[in-house]
Amino acid sequence: MRQKTENAQSVIFTDPDDPNAAIATTCAESIPRPPVTSDKIEAISLGGVAATLYHDKNQDGTPRDEIIVKNPNNGLEIIIAGTGVTFQKALSSFKFVQ
Repeated sequence: MRQKTENAQSVIFTDPDDPNAAIATTCAESIPRPPVTSDKIEAISLGGVAATLYHDKNQDGTPRDEIIVKNPNNGLEIIIAGTGVTFQKALSSFKFVQ
């Protein structure tokens, strides 16, 4: 994975071997929720913390999942967005650093 920082709070990770694999993340006091219907929203746990998974799509119609979770260390909301195997692996190993 390659890391690209967009600003002081946003990061995009890309897979040099798969141009379609990317994970974007940012944090803020309040993250706007994606405009999806209730059947596209799931309650999940991320790193042992309650989170919400939104099944959304990109402007070109390709699917994209977005997870919004509150950082238990500082209270900021974090959004993690992506798709595919790399994204799922990142989520399954996600942990909050204390």
